[in-house]
Amino acid sequence: MAMRSNTKSRSKGWASLPDLALDLIFQKSSTSLSDCLCFGAVCKSWFSFMSRNYDAQRICMNSSSFEELPLLMIYPGDRDCVTNLYSVTKGKIISDLKLPYYTWRCCGSSHGWLAFQNPLTFCLFNPFSRETIDLPHLEFNVHKLILSKNPSTSSCDFEVMAMSKTWGQSKLAILKPGSKTWIPTHLPVVRSSFHDVIYYNERYYVVTYEGRVLSINNTASEYEQIAPASINEAITGFREFYLVKTTTNKLLKVQITGRYDRQVLIFQSWFQVHRPKNPCLQN
Repeated sequence: MAMRSNTKSRSKGWASLPDLALDLIFQKSSTSLSDCLCFGAVCKSWFSFMSRNYDAQRICMNSSSFEELPLLMIYPGDRDCVTNLYSVTKGKIISDLKLPYYTWRCCGSSHGWLAFQNPLTFCLFNPFSRETIDLPHLEFNVHKLILSKNPSTSSCDFEVMAMSKTWGQSKLAILKPGSKTWIPTHLPVVRSSFHDVIYYNERYYVVTYEGRVLSINNTASEYEQIAPASINEAITGFREFYLVKTTTNKLLKVQITGRYDRQVLIFQSWFQVHRPKNPCLQN
């Protein structure tokens, strides 16, 4: 019993270290992105410190460590649900994470948080701090979920946008801070499906099946089209649209088009990148 008490006491001691001590530990031990992930996984207080001070702490990290980005989360399919964070550029696994919701459907990630949904429950889960935030029930299956801010640093001041992706019946819903009810967003101009949604410069943007980009204000009651459709009807086959933000804070629309060439029996695909022309997007 005494040994357990001492162990628990030491554990509390590590969790209650002051920021100055944590800053010194971070500078000495976190020289790569992998180290940074391990630092934040020690306990909730260490993760909170890293989240609050990440912009300043990243200066201490080797510039080469950011070459580990972007990261893919790979699910091997076992019931233990231990996933791997795989660095695309480095071609290696840099960390392992265990997820508790192996029977649920993962429907998106934003600011390091994962969204899980089953027929009765909806929640956000942080795989590093192990924190969970329960969300109100939503009637439709979510294809993508985004957060306006990081709940780890803005626990009472973040919005949630959920998007479904069903032909002719795509839906958007916004959850305001402190609310227990989703606000549906009605876009009568849209007759097809949504392909992607992003939060950019304090507004929401969606791209439709035809490639139109719509800007939605935070009240979800007004919208405007900022980019026209970009589908070439002469080209048939697979097409997808995505909205991305560059490291220089520019909003881009990415179009992926593919088709199967029966003559040479090859599936061909190509990318196109467009920048919507609108004054509110210029920085």
